[in-house]
Amino acid sequence: IASGGVRKKTNSQTSFETYGRPAEIVTIITYLPLQSSDLEKITPSSSHHRDEVVFGAVLALSCAFLYAEATEVKACPSTKSMVPISENTIDISNCVKGPCKLKRKTNVSINQKFTPTEDIKSLTTTVFAQVLSLPLPFIGVDGTSACDYIFAEDGETKLGCPLKAGVPVVYKRSFPVLEIYPKMSLTVHWELQGRGSKSVTCFEVPAKIV
Repeated sequence: IASGGVRKKTNSQTSFETYGRPAEIVTIITYLPLQSSDLEKITPSSSHHRDEVVFGAVLALSCAFLYAEATEVKACPSTKSMVPISENTIDISNCVKGPCKLKRKTNVSINQKFTPTEDIKSLTTTVFAQVLSLPLPFIGVDGTSACDYIFAEDGETKLGCPLKAGVPVVYKRSFPVLEIYPKMSLTVHWELQGRGSKSVTCFEVPAKIV
């Protein structure tokens, strides 16, 4: 998107395939530059409307940048979660579409935004790599509490547990790709579980350790 000027937004719809699975129709906001004749219509006498147009354009553009780097993931096939994958926004560092490259001796970060539909007192992280149908836990992450990594919607204010129904949160976590991990292709299974191992969110994404 070129910088400068006010933008006009139009709504269009498209569908895409997510790792061989049809994804839901999603709305994509596109922006078209206003012509000079359009700008002339925004007169001082209509400053209120002008402010609304500018504010709306800035807000929509900010949202577009916020989700521009979201990573394409798929729902866990054998798990029914409280929050459907379509209602999650997930950003894996340096990965927009799988297979995500996990470089050994580096850290990979995950930002996940979701809104619980009921109160959650505690959260546990369940993370493993599926290799030839065998689950291999991520050392230091699998089985640990997720509460220390729960933030408010701004991504900066730490909330922790409990989570409140209807209140958006951001889960921010990083994990090391250890040197002992062999170079291979795998599927990452990442799940947040409440009490009684009840799945709150769960996604999978193909990856490759390099």
